[in-house]
Amino acid sequence: MSASGLVVDAGQGLLHVELEPLESAVFRVGDTAFQPALDQNTYVEDFDNSGIVGTLITWRDVESAVLSEPRHVQVWMPPGYDDDPNRRYRVIYMHDGQNLFDPRIASWGVDWGIDEAMMRGAEAGDFDPAIVIGVWNSPQRTQEYSPWHDAQYYARFLIDELIPRINGEFRTLTGAENTFVMGSSMGGLLSYYLVKNHPDVFSACGCVSSHFALSGATMNSFHLGGPGGADTVPYIIRDIENGDTVPEGVRFYFDYGTETLDSSYESDHEPVREWLLEQGLVEGQDFQMRKFDGAAHSEAAWRARVGDQLEWLLQN
Repeated sequence: MSASGLVVDAGQGLLHVELEPLESAVFRVGDTAFQPALDQNTYVEDFDNSGIVGTLITWRDVESAVLSEPRHVQVWMPPGYDDDPNRRYRVIYMHDGQNLFDPRIASWGVDWGIDEAMMRGAEAGDFDPAIVIGVWNSPQRTQEYSPWHDAQYYARFLIDELIPRINGEFRTLTGAENTFVMGSSMGGLLSYYLVKNHPDVFSACGCVSSHFALSGATMNSFHLGGPGGADTVPYIIRDIENGDTVPEGVRFYFDYGTETLDSSYESDHEPVREWLLEQGLVEGQDFQMRKFDGAAHSEAAWRARVGDQLEWLLQN
């Protein structure tokens, strides 16, 4: 351990992290992994020590008729949800749901702090709090989140299976104008896809550090383990070249940093910005595209600016 952080070079071991005032956690380190050493379900069951503001309900191993892997789904309700049985709430569906609320469960030991950010914004009068649905990812994350692979099936899971269940069991405001989606990296691509292709269900999205660099070549070589040689032009550029369009009445929030994987994201996002302007969208009104100097591609960076996305989605 050094002042700059932990360096792992092909070694393995356990790292004990103090999360005061929460309880401590133990993470397994090595071979590029940084994962909780204990079963995540241990922490899911221990809501009292999670530090979560509000109420979090977990549905375990939710099955789907269109997806091959079950996954946990968590429903966060703001403080006061049970106090007024007549009040209904807008809903944000978020990807990589295990990273949203509890650092003991989050993939890299830092959660997004969605519950705290939601309440800070609500208490400041920036927006009314919303219900947040955190859908955990699966081993098929890359394919399921990719608009050019299995996102169409993930969309069917959300639209046909999950949203009707959420609307049936919780006091939601329904309709696209009250339903939003949000995610980072591949989850940013998925959020963009869902609003662009299903504007009748989702009216706005928060696309955080979206991996618009994704191409056939990178998908094959890095994600699917296949041979190289596929198209090196990003999928999004091919879509734009082929005349893709944006539906009316939707809103997009994009942001990116300048460090680590985000270091190329300004050049990756600029063609998208130009395309949206050519479609007649007004920057600052129909879409937002923000750069955060010095920000890396990490949960810690996304946590630091999550309030901006919530304010864009839930603006009064």
